[in-house]
Amino acid sequence: MEKPKVSVVITTYNRIFFLERALRSLEIQTFKDFEVVVSDDCSDVDVYSYLENYKSSSKLTIRYRRNSENKGACYTRNEGIKMAKGKYIAGLDDDDEFISARLELLLKAYNSKLSFVTSNTIVVNKSGSSNLFKSERLIDLNDMLWGNIAGTQILTEKTKILEIGGFDEDLTSAQDADMWLRLIERFGPALRLKDPLYVLHTEHEQGRISTSKHKIKGLLHAYNKHSSKMNKGQKSLHKFKLELYKKNKKMKLEVLKFFSFRFIPYLVYRKLFI
Repeated sequence: MEKPKVSVVITTYNRIFFLERALRSLEIQTFKDFEVVVSDDCSDVDVYSYLENYKSSSKLTIRYRRNSENKGACYTRNEGIKMAKGKYIAGLDDDDEFISARLELLLKAYNSKLSFVTSNTIVVNKSGSSNLFKSERLIDLNDMLWGNIAGTQILTEKTKILEIGGFDEDLTSAQDADMWLRLIERFGPALRLKDPLYVLHTEHEQGRISTSKHKIKGLLHAYNKHSSKMNKGQKSLHKFKLELYKKNKKMKLEVLKFFSFRFIPYLVYRKLFI
């Protein structure tokens, strides 16, 4: 496979036990013309040897790179994307999974007038699983300024990612939302499919920064970066989120719904979360 149509870029760090599950989900993809690029943020474990052993019994085309030192998720993603040979990039976190038809359906839905395509997400937590969204949706810039309603990973053309400079390596969180927003701002609306084609695992705690100082720093950086484009309601919502994180509280939709009557039109709230 000299030039595959798609490159699935997986960033990893010290999580071989999760990485194998991600790779297994790629083994069963209905679309086959893709490569896997594993970009390693200088793991302490021997990811290279693990992958060499894995490839001996796999049909996947897997290529590997490793940072010389720990440089964070955004740098690691960007280097993996640069290494990719495919026209299209599809991201996959090392602790998550693709549903078997994900690549096939995203490619079928994509056209060059879209900035990217994504899908509904199955969120797995300690108490079970549920879909993150309810409907198919065309997402424009105004939508994304309210918050990340695209999900955690997308499919788009490599050239589009490179044209806007890749993931912002100065961000300590909110990297996905920032990238999706910039793609939409530059290339137009994105499409989110109703089908749940991505499995987001949140039942474990390893490597998560949901209420840490890094999370707050990243959210504040992203807000300052994009606040000039926001209306009053959008600014109020982001400031509210920041206050919740500072108080180490989780953002619950029912809480947001209560406060939405104060600073977000209720119809906008319903529009974004269904």
